[in-house]
Amino acid sequence: MVNDPYTAAYAWAEDVATHWYLDADGADRFRILDLDCGGALTVDVFDRLFGLSRSRSGDPESGRSPFQLAKAGGLDRTLRAWGVRLLSGRRGRPPRQARVALLSELDTPSAFEPLLAVARALGTPKPAVGAADPRAQLRWRRAGISANPLSIDLRTQERLLRRAHRAIDQAWAHFLISDPRFAEGGVDVTQPVLRSLRQLSFRSMPWLLVESAAIDRFLEDVRPEWLVVSSDQHRIGRLATTRAARHGVQVMVLQHGLPQARVGYVPIRADVVATWSPHASRWFVDQGADPARLVVLGNPRFDDLLRGDVTIDPGLPATARAASPRILLPLSGASAEVNAGITRIALNSLGQMPAGYLVIKLHPGLRDWAAVRDAVHRSAVGDRVFIAHRQPLYPLLRWADLTYLHRSSVAVESLVAGTPVAVAAVDGASVADHELAAFDLPVATTGQALTTLATRFVDRATTAQFLARTRDLLVDVAGPLDGQSARRIATYLSDPIPRSEVSPSVYAPNVNSLKRWPN
Repeated sequence: MVNDPYTAAYAWAEDVATHWYLDADGADRFRILDLDCGGALTVDVFDRLFGLSRSRSGDPESGRSPFQLAKAGGLDRTLRAWGVRLLSGRRGRPPRQARVALLSELDTPSAFEPLLAVARALGTPKPAVGAADPRAQLRWRRAGISANPLSIDLRTQERLLRRAHRAIDQAWAHFLISDPRFAEGGVDVTQPVLRSLRQLSFRSMPWLLVESAAIDRFLEDVRPEWLVVSSDQHRIGRLATTRAARHGVQVMVLQHGLPQARVGYVPIRADVVATWSPHASRWFVDQGADPARLVVLGNPRFDDLLRGDVTIDPGLPATARAASPRILLPLSGASAEVNAGITRIALNSLGQMPAGYLVIKLHPGLRDWAAVRDAVHRSAVGDRVFIAHRQPLYPLLRWADLTYLHRSSVAVESLVAGTPVAVAAVDGASVADHELAAFDLPVATTGQALTTLATRFVDRATTAQFLARTRDLLVDVAGPLDGQSARRIATYLSDPIPRSEVSPSVYAPNVNSLKRWPN
């Protein structure tokens, strides 16, 4: 369906987030000192308004973590700043100078793991790493790499916050004078939207000046030629891209997922976007991106998977496939309603298989999975269901016979791993309707249909036929499948390839590496 409530809410939130801060001349009305602050909150505004719309349509968010509750109150930037400071202790020597610097904002696997892979591929001399989030800083530490905190001294921080608060007071007053109006589906929603935006602006905008100063300090200390980020649309990546230009530093963005919406992907502000594939580059161009800024270099997250450097978690049930089909259900981070619907279908399917198994993989950004947990607990087959919280995804893909999902880049990752994909048709267009429409993926709308597919894909020959049919399409969507993407990006940072020479044929993918991994 195209005109379902989920899709309508998504489109409305995307449109408002893209335009709410612009004045009649198309300039950022929340410009504070030398920063465009309204545009830097685009992704945050989208998240907030999409949640607001879904709540009004009967898909409330509940069961949030303390950090998510703080974010809802606009206090997340304060917590991040103090978290980075506490993890860092007293700031000692400044970070060493390096030709390449990496800036880490998001700790989700899709954003963190490519940066980590590139950091390791760069070898010696090592890149400098800056962390704007305590969770990301901890992940770098666990990976054996020291990340420099993006923080400034308390006196400067308080001075900047006071200046920002005064400027925001004035900017918000001028914003209200313009009599902004917001409507959704013909209904006036101005007041709830203004309440939400005001809270976000007054709580979050002041920290943009602090974060900008911390980025300036990091760049002044490191003096890199290149700065690598996972997004130039999320607030830190956007700030870093702007500040890097003032320091004469080139910026590369690593594509961090299947591009599905303009919010979070375009317009491009970085010098180079390292895209996964020709398919991704075409999407960026179709959305108005400058083709000269796009280079197909592959996805570093795929490297370990393609080289076979992934082992199955011994805690997963080791069963004879013929008797026990294994289904992996990766949940979406967007809608509790979608997750509940797809979980019901999967549990119904499992009830029809006397010896099947189901693993439910929670999305790293999932806010509400209470309905999923309750459905599993109530189910008669709950003893054959495993809920994966922070377990890595790729061992689960190797374990499964079939991945069942709605709309997620896990569809591509599953195919790269050699695991067939079936798609759920619930509340909103799926990957079978959009990103992977050309793949003609099987759709399961009932438990019986999913059971039939899972039973069929237990057979290795059937799986091999499915993968052979999708191989050429997968190369176009996933990009080079040779396990060398991180090395390729590192090489580009060392010796950039002339743009005129970069084409889908430059890096011939090794399609022979696309195979079903043996157990």
